[in-house]
Amino acid sequence: MALLVLSSGCVPFPVLPFGDRESSRLNTSDNVPQGIIVGQTTRADVILAIGDPDRRSKDDARFHYVRATEEGGVAFLVGGGLRGSVTGTPVTFRTLTITFDARGVVSGATTGKVVKRDFGPHISGDLLKELFQDAD
Repeated sequence: MALLVLSSGCVPFPVLPFGDRESSRLNTSDNVPQGIIVGQTTRADVILAIGDPDRRSKDDARFHYVRATEEGGVAFLVGGGLRGSVTGTPVTFRTLTITFDARGVVSGATTGKVVKRDFGPHISGDLLKELFQDAD
């Protein structure tokens, strides 16, 4: 069995939690920020508090914020001949979705979490569809 794993060029191994990705926002978490109050907070207040969204609907009725964190787990060493690389690192995507009514006041705010594997230029599954199920 060990010979089969080694000859396939794909060896699983543990990876450390490297934390938030360099390009990831750092001001969102698993919870809706306390300053976001349904029926009270305006679109402008949200932008001032959290910043421009990572993704928004065409009519600005929905803002999406994403935080990407490498929290460790099992990845894979592939290749050989001194040209190997690490792939399949688990990445946790935390999302914050804020919806606005016609007046530009918050009508809803939800958080979510999706764990995906990063295979270089590809993330396992349809990440955008899972993160932004209601995106326009």
